[in-house]
Amino acid sequence: MDRREVAGIEKFPNNQAKPNIAEQKLEESQSPKEEATQEANLADYKIKVLNGSGIAGEAAKLKDLLEQEGFSVESTGNADKNDYEKTVIKTNKEVSPDVIKKLNEFLQKSYTVSEVEDLAGTEENNILIIIGREKTPQ
Repeated sequence: MDRREVAGIEKFPNNQAKPNIAEQKLEESQSPKEEATQEANLADYKIKVLNGSGIAGEAAKLKDLLEQEGFSVESTGNADKNDYEKTVIKTNKEVSPDVIKKLNEFLQKSYTVSEVEDLAGTEENNILIIIGREKTPQ
């Protein structure tokens, strides 16, 4: 087979450049590292949890669960009303789609979650969670 190696890339007769095995292994070895970095970034986002369910202690309970999962909860409190049916997630534009997905999947294990909404620019937290009454059937 007619091929020439130039700067770590093998050239084949059809002019397609193919990365050599060493480069492929380097790329593969970096993937788990990127995943670990993503996990570490969960704590970079400030979360505020508000209880809108009317069930005492729900915000504190969710705070503990989120922190066990690697999230950083800055504060808890009561929502503007206590009759939310579904749990609401609001995020600002700084929050990575991967973090939103992980948070949404985590919350859906316990709560019925509505669509993710945009968080007002005046909020100092990156993520606001308002807990609703509806629970996911176990």
